[in-house]
Amino acid sequence: MRYMKRLACIFGLMLSFQNVFGQTETEQITRTLNDYIEGTANGQPQRLRNAFHPDFNLYSVGKDGLSVWSGKDYIGNIKEGDKNDRIGKIISIDIVNDAASAKIEIDIPSRKRVYTDYLLLLKYQSAWKIVHKSFTFVDYPNRTDKAKKIDETLSKYHQFDLFNGSVIVAQNGKEILKKSYGKANFAWNVDNSSETKFRIGSLTKQFTALLILQLKQEGKLKLDDKIITHLPWYFKNTGGKISIHQLLNMTSGLPNYTDEVTATMEREELIPKAFALKYFKDTLNFEPGSQISYCNTGYYILGMIIEAVTKKPYETVLQERVFNVLGMKASGVDSPNQMIPNLAEGYTLYMGEYIVPHSINMRTMTFSAGTIYSTVEDLFLWDKSFSSDKLLNAESKKLMFTKYLPNYGYGVAVNSMKNYLGTGKDITLISHDGGITGYSSYMARIPEENIFIVLLDNTRAGMRGGDLVAISNRIMPALFDLKTELPKPVAYIELMRVIKTKSVDDGIAHFEKSIKTARSAFNFTGFENSLNAIGYHYLSSGDLMSAIKILKLNAAEFPESSNAHDSLGEAYFTNKQIDIALRYYERAVELDPKNDSAKKMVEKIKREL
Repeated sequence: MRYMKRLACIFGLMLSFQNVFGQTETEQITRTLNDYIEGTANGQPQRLRNAFHPDFNLYSVGKDGLSVWSGKDYIGNIKEGDKNDRIGKIISIDIVNDAASAKIEIDIPSRKRVYTDYLLLLKYQSAWKIVHKSFTFVDYPNRTDKAKKIDETLSKYHQFDLFNGSVIVAQNGKEILKKSYGKANFAWNVDNSSETKFRIGSLTKQFTALLILQLKQEGKLKLDDKIITHLPWYFKNTGGKISIHQLLNMTSGLPNYTDEVTATMEREELIPKAFALKYFKDTLNFEPGSQISYCNTGYYILGMIIEAVTKKPYETVLQERVFNVLGMKASGVDSPNQMIPNLAEGYTLYMGEYIVPHSINMRTMTFSAGTIYSTVEDLFLWDKSFSSDKLLNAESKKLMFTKYLPNYGYGVAVNSMKNYLGTGKDITLISHDGGITGYSSYMARIPEENIFIVLLDNTRAGMRGGDLVAISNRIMPALFDLKTELPKPVAYIELMRVIKTKSVDDGIAHFEKSIKTARSAFNFTGFENSLNAIGYHYLSSGDLMSAIKILKLNAAEFPESSNAHDSLGEAYFTNKQIDIALRYYERAVELDPKNDSAKKMVEKIKREL
């Protein structure tokens, strides 16, 4: 099966703290360690008494030499119900017979310190008890270390082929890090820089939303106006029901036209009206205002409304009302046959190599939903504008950054987060990501902390595990003086590296020996889908044995996946190994009785046998 639904996989360890019956030694020790971690953090002396041996001691080395505390004194300092600012994490457990050692990391934000506990445990009266604790600590990095930490993180993402582009990270209006990674053009060996222009995809939507709000401020439209109020030619069934407000906050109910993209659609040379009449539908997926569904159609229509109200092209309105006002000299609207100086070439990583994907007519195809190009420096100017009334008044900004259904404002996502990163601070994350052929983008701001992050990439990193949202999330702790974690290499990219330089057999052997055995050291995001895609690459190119080997690996790694067995069945069927194909198709149906394509193949093979 060529298509597979995106699955969100959540891995976790569920432990029972009621009893130890049926638990492994590791689970019992984990229970004891959690009694220590939670008992200290939440003021629960009894949990500490459960965790510690009666003769337990603590040790540390300071300026005055070795310090020793009794366990009884330690527990005596913990007051019932007195919560402490401690975030604990088990790093490792090592067991030999009735003895064990463990390493625990305790983050204390209020002290700006991370403590490392080294614990010895013994099995005492059929229960694991902590008998010894040695600890040390390191202070959080100071502000001057923030740029270094962020750069280290981004450099790793670049090293693993998960980011290639430019970034600005700022706090309190000042740049902490402005840096570029990799090439703007691989063929010409041109480096990315802060002046490199990138297509920003759906980051365009917040610009479109702002223009609408400006026109509302000027009394030229109302947010409850219907589409046909300004576009009388639009489909009457939907155009008379849907308001501008519903277009802005993604509650229009309109079908998303980019869900059915064709090669013809991507290359059309049409004015927006003609494009809309050809490709938009006069139907609704749900009643307007009743629910939310991300929809490029709505923002395309908003651009046409802007043109109708102003009597000017969308790009002219943007230039006059935003780019010229803010001094965004490196930003504009992409149009066919236009030479754009310093525009990065867009790439995608395919079968271990960067390739140039097919081009699309941005002016027609994406229009006001995703047609802007810009730089990190220009987008920093854009962000700064919201600290003043230069573009929008206070009322309009409030409308733009209000959460509607459930967390989308006007052109941006708005998420309220309690106790962000364990800091005790409640923040608002205003953000949006973007993706267009060959490019990925992400912009985030936290107004309470005056934090701004923009990431622009020209290798479509978001499609292969280099999710720019995830990258931003790894950057954020450094801005709060918290410990940061480095990313991991992506398993399938590492696999493809060996396949590309050697062979499929060598790649599979490398996976079994070096990747699978060190699973925790790799990022397995999208691994099943990626193996499936590699298999179909070989299948479509006629290399049936390579296809079978890859898809067989996929079925082995994902034994409960109907899609993986379906795909392997297809490979064997194409190779005329009908009996084997039938076996895998039957297994696909067994795993998913709703897999109609596998069912049809089972019926087809049985008829012909």
